[in-house]
Amino acid sequence: MSDAPSGNGIKLLFNFINRLFFRKSKDRKNVDSQEEHHLIQSYLFDVDEELSKLYEDDLLLRTMTFKEKKVSDILTPRTKVVAIDINESVDLIWDLFLQERYSRIPVYEQDMDHIIGIISEREFLTKLVQKQSVNIRELIREPVFVMESMKISTVLQILQKQNAHLAIVVDEFGGTSGIVTLEDIIEELVGEIRDEFDELEDDFFQINENEYQFQASIDLTSFFNQFNIKKPSSRYLTLGGWLFESFKHIPKNGEFLQYKNLTFIINEVQNRRIQSVIVKINNQNLQSKLGS
Repeated sequence: MSDAPSGNGIKLLFNFINRLFFRKSKDRKNVDSQEEHHLIQSYLFDVDEELSKLYEDDLLLRTMTFKEKKVSDILTPRTKVVAIDINESVDLIWDLFLQERYSRIPVYEQDMDHIIGIISEREFLTKLVQKQSVNIRELIREPVFVMESMKISTVLQILQKQNAHLAIVVDEFGGTSGIVTLEDIIEELVGEIRDEFDELEDDFFQINENEYQFQASIDLTSFFNQFNIKKPSSRYLTLGGWLFESFKHIPKNGEFLQYKNLTFIINEVQNRRIQSVIVKINNQNLQSKLGS
């Protein structure tokens, strides 16, 4: 089997989507265009040849319905948005980038209904590497605001014109509903197809009857739902982020903590980021949905 499909359908669709996303503009930065180009290309071509016909059919349907989709259909809701206060410390912002692995994070003043900018991980880290003083207000870019009712094809054009990868979604009263990203829009065309057919890395595997190993990147709510335990309050969205917050320092392999009837043992840490965790169930009566 080849690494990429040879069917002309996929290639024609790629050319169409490429034109849709990359209309020439004097305001567009080449590095951003290349980033988006590679993102779409990886979605479309990193697929087994035997699945190419399935992709062609679904992509054609998605392309035809693309212009009818609204922002409200695909946005990340406010409750799941990771954002930072303009007055947060540089160390905390760095840790948030590190644990949550976002390339851009909204910045607010007072509350989430007053988002004043977007901070880029690339620009933030450049300042740190150059050992320059970091002034968050000077680093943030003006946010792009869009309405829930807008069509995503319109938002795509706005993002391109503004050279932005993320937009803040507001409701009819001007309050923050959530965010929508360039990647969200791309996934409307191809992302769910890959989720359906690709073999993805498991978030966990069972070691024994009462012991599991989890990827620290697993969604925090999904994790605790597996054990029928209410999710703890946290500014982080992943298990690794919550553990980092709970330890209040960068944990080492073997360090552990207790929460409810679970013991969390740090299994792997790389570059200050928690990679995997051993979870032990301490109560035989604790019911788990794992493997069910």
